[in-house]
Amino acid sequence: MAKQEIKDQDDAKKKSYGIYAENIFGFAFIKNEKFRWWGGPLIRIGYYSGDTYSSRTGTTTIKTELDYAEFGVGAVTGLNFKVDNVILSPSIGVRRSSWAGEGTTTTKTTYSNSTYKEDITGNATNFFANFAVLF
Repeated sequence: MAKQEIKDQDDAKKKSYGIYAENIFGFAFIKNEKFRWWGGPLIRIGYYSGDTYSSRTGTTTIKTELDYAEFGVGAVTGLNFKVDNVILSPSIGVRRSSWAGEGTTTTKTTYSNSTYKEDITGNATNFFANFAVLF
C-alpha cells in the first residue's frame, strides 16, 4: 500500500492511494558466509487512485478525481551482514518513475455543473535508502 501527493501545474495538491510491487534483482559482487555486497536493477509497477482537495471560490467548487499507473526502473546496491540467525541489510539506490492516467474535473456553481477529462502524466527521480532485517 502506498500514499502519494503530487502538485499539478496550477499548484493544486492531488493525493492518491494505491498499491505497488517492486523487485530488485540482486547479484553478488563479493560474498562469504558472514557478508555479501550485492547490486542490480530494480523494477516497479503500481496503480493509484485519488482526488484533489475541493477548492472553493465564492459559489464555485472544483474537484478532480484521478486514476493512474506507475512504471519505474532503477539501480540498487546493498550489503548483507549475517549476525547469528538474522541478516541486516542496508541498501541505497536511485529510481526513475513515470505515471500516466486520467483525471475527471467537476466544476459546480450555483447555476451550472461541468465535467471534463484530462490526461495525467508525470515523472520523478528518487534517491532512497532502505534498511531490512531478515529472520
